[in-house]
Amino acid sequence: MKQIAAILFLAAIGAAGTTPVGAAIPGVLDDQQPAQQPAHGLSDPDPMPEPEPEPKAVGGDAEPAPAPPPPPATPTREFREADRPLPRHRVALLPRFAYRLGEAGRTVTPAAGFGLAGTIEIAYLRAAAGLEAAVGIDFAYDRFAADEQGSTPVDGQEIRFGATRVVSETSFILVHTATASVGPVRPYLTIGGGLGLGYFGSAALDLRPGSARDTHLLGRVSLGVDIILNRAAYLALRADYTSVQNVSPFVTEDGRRLAVFGDLFNLGAGVAYRF
Repeated sequence: MKQIAAILFLAAIGAAGTTPVGAAIPGVLDDQQPAQQPAHGLSDPDPMPEPEPEPKAVGGDAEPAPAPPPPPATPTREFREADRPLPRHRVALLPRFAYRLGEAGRTVTPAAGFGLAGTIEIAYLRAAAGLEAAVGIDFAYDRFAADEQGSTPVDGQEIRFGATRVVSETSFILVHTATASVGPVRPYLTIGGGLGLGYFGSAALDLRPGSARDTHLLGRVSLGVDIILNRAAYLALRADYTSVQNVSPFVTEDGRRLAVFGDLFNLGAGVAYRF
């Protein structure tokens, strides 16, 4: 009944306007008429897809990659002068005590004297633990002198006077040296061979003709040590034994054969320098 009354009411007022009944009161006829379906093909288009984000340009305003971590710091070590390798060249100069060994020193005195030795070397090999090998030249001059009573004939008479007897040895030897470093000390061993030049001079009556010269072979063994004063300079200490070979004897006017040149022992102290 309620629906019939509403229809009649709407029909009465419908003559006064043009508004359709269904449009004026929506929902009144919803259960009477089916919902109007949209025409095929005229339905609302699908919603537009959301635009994809644009890729960021390489090299643009992109955030830079983080910097790699810095390498670990290398521990620094204070440089020390002792870390440098030693120079290869060595020169040494040694004043020394000299002594004539054996029969030569007893027969024709004096036995004790003094001398001067020098060495020039270059290291050709260095190994671990401070070992070093070098070659070089060793030279020396040893002099033995003593006062004596000289004699010379004058008008058939012997005139005596004060004189000096001299025996000397000059040597030139090729040497090979092996050295070790022990803290500030460098002990070494040297062996070598070469030539010796001997000289003898005397004015004594029983030693006429009073002079002689001889060339002979020498062999030498040396033990020494260098003590560091600074990087270049050293205090040098050395002991030598020199063997004299192929020596000619000294023959006097009365036919005696005397050994004048013989083996030598030396103790030297001086300085060495490396460059």
